[in-house]
Amino acid sequence: MIFMVMKKIKLTESDLYRIIKQVLLEQEEEKRTVTFDSEKFKMLITSSEKIVKHLNNNFDEIIVNGNLNLYETPIQSLPDNLHVGGYLELRETPIQSLPDNLHVVGNLYLNGCKNLKSLGDNIHVEGSLILLDTPIQSLPDNLYVVGSLDLSECKNLKSLGDNIHVGGKLDLSYCEEIKTLPETLEVTGDIDLSYSSIKYLPDNFKVAKNLYLDYSRLEYLPNNLTVVKNLIVRSTPITKLPNNLKVGDKLNIRNTEVEELPDDLEVTSLILIDFTPLSYNLDLQKKYKEKGFKLYTN
Repeated sequence: MIFMVMKKIKLTESDLYRIIKQVLLEQEEEKRTVTFDSEKFKMLITSSEKIVKHLNNNFDEIIVNGNLNLYETPIQSLPDNLHVGGYLELRETPIQSLPDNLHVVGNLYLNGCKNLKSLGDNIHVEGSLILLDTPIQSLPDNLYVVGSLDLSECKNLKSLGDNIHVGGKLDLSYCEEIKTLPETLEVTGDIDLSYSSIKYLPDNFKVAKNLYLDYSRLEYLPNNLTVVKNLIVRSTPITKLPNNLKVGDKLNIRNTEVEELPDDLEVTSLILIDFTPLSYNLDLQKKYKEKGFKLYTN
């Protein structure tokens, strides 16, 4: 009830600092950690940018219980060392960067943040991180996402940091500036690089599920690549498949200039070869079928 009254009046800075002091008095121990309920924290940080600086200067950890919904608020920054106990909703805000040591228990929504330029160091998201269609140019080192990481249509994105972990799907489709990926990238879900400017993949690249490269600028794949499920390189400039390629399900090379299949290629299911030089070479097709390859054309 108190909170509802507060929302209807204009708070002075002294009012805001008094609220913080009261929150501290209500907590049992004197320590450099402060805990807020989500509505009170939302009121504080959307009222004055000076409050964010005050929190940064006075606390080592800031805990917000439950979900924090800042959708379409004028929020421009968040304090460092923030721990959100649910999802963090920042869509359609003017926020320019995320703080260091941000920990979000649920999903982190940033799609539609047209001013977003950078993420802080050591960010940990236990849900998914959605950065769809933001102007972000790079990702920091040591980003840890338990769920999926959606960077689709991030047209200014040029690089990913080292030691990034993604527990779900990594979506880099329609990223027009990214040319390659770091060797230390770890993804345990699908990897979608379709319609991107990716030209090659690093050596020792690992793909735990599907790898989508269709309509990208891919020129070649690394030797000894293993894709656990489907590999799609349809409509790319690739002209040759790598040595010791292993595909756990389908291989789609439609509409490429691939002329032949490597002798050590392993594909569990179909190889889709429409509109390739191989699709017009019946002698080679017969040879590969005798070796056990399941070629498919419409």
